Amino acid sequence: MGFLNNIIKKVAQSSASSIIGTTDTIAKHYLELKASSPELSDKEIYKKIVEFRYSIMPLKEDWRYKSILDEIENISELKLLIFEIITNESPSLLESGNENLVMTLDIIREHLEKYNLK
Repeated sequence: MGFLNNIIKKVAQSSASSIIGTTDTIAKHYLELKASSPELSDKEIYKKIVEFRYSIMPLKEDWRYKSILDEIENISELKLLIFEIITNESPSLLESGNENLVMTLDIIREHLEKYNLK
C-alpha cells in the first residue's frame, strides 16, 4: 500500500495536478493583493480571492460559494483557504479518507513554501 500511496502523492504533486494549480493561482493572487494593497488584512484578501475566483469560475451550487465566504472568519492561514476551495470544488475529496486529506494539506503546505508562504 505504501508504494501505491507514493505514486498517488507524486501524481498529486505534479504540475498538472489541480492541487498544485489551485495553490499556484491563489498564492500568486494573494501576493499580488498583499503588494498592491498592504493595508488589507489577510481575511480581507481571502475574501477578495474567493470573490474573484468565483466571479470568473462560478461553483455549480451557490451555497458552496456562500459557505466559503462564511468560513473565511475561521480560516487562520492561506493553506486552509486553499484546502477549503479545493474541497468545495471537489467535494468527493472529503469522502476519500483522512490519508488523502492529510496528503492534500501536506502538498499545499510544501508548495506554498516555494512562495515563502504558510
